[in-house]
This record gives sequence, structure tokens and C-alpha cells, in this order.
Amino acid sequence: MAEPLSPAAQAVLDAATSVCHPETEVVAFQCTRLEVAAALRAAAVYCTRERRILMTIAAELEGGND
Repeated sequence: MAEPLSPAAQAVLDAATSVCHPETEVVAFQCTRLEVAAALRAAAVYCTRERRILMTIAAELEGGND
């Protein structure tokens, strides 16, 4: 069984899935953890101060904290 996500990773996943859920009118697809992690990695390229935090959350969402 997977370990629970950290509060930061859970908040990111919750925020992403709240707009990516099929019932919303905003976007007609469901985000996966890997998609959210990829988006965080892309953002990390431009956010030099927060890069380590974003990359850590991305790794956690990908299952890299096991």
C-alpha cells in the first residue's frame, strides 16, 4: 500500500484534480499524478527559488518517496 502524501503534495494533487475532473466544465479530462508531477517539473525550470520544493513534490507524486 502506498504511503500517504505529504500535505504539500496532497494540496497540489487536490488543486489539480479539482479542475481536471470530468464533471467540471473547465477541462474535459482527469489529471493523473504523473501529469501533475510533469507540470511541477516544468514549472521548476522557471522557479529557481522553489525548484527543490517543486521537484521534491513531483518525485513524491510519481512515487519516488517509497
